[in-house]
Amino acid sequence: MPRVIKRALPVNGPTAPERKWTRILKRWRKSGQEGRTFCRHRGLRESAFRFWLREIPERARRREAQKKPVRLLPARIVSAAAPTGRPLEVLVGSGRAIRVGPDFDPALLLQVVRALEVAP
Repeated sequence: MPRVIKRALPVNGPTAPERKWTRILKRWRKSGQEGRTFCRHRGLRESAFRFWLREIPERARRREAQKKPVRLLPARIVSAAAPTGRPLEVLVGSGRAIRVGPDFDPALLLQVVRALEVAP
């Protein structure tokens, strides 16, 4: 199964389709009807209804995660050990990590970390 890559969402607020479906879902909740009945009476595709029912809360969660600044913790090297062939993992917050092999370019890693510091 192919891995789905989620794009960054606009932090400034929901997109036009999100706003439209937020209104529709609010009306559905007030109606007390089952989703299928609600969709049938309004000419809505049930698959789109189900998609937005799951997607809107997920996008809200992702937006909140994007707003949180990346906080880097201080680190120091205690010894210059020989490469073991295992990757080095740098945690950058929000459950994200950077994994680099033993032959990584320290200057490039520094550029990546600095870019993540200023990323929204």
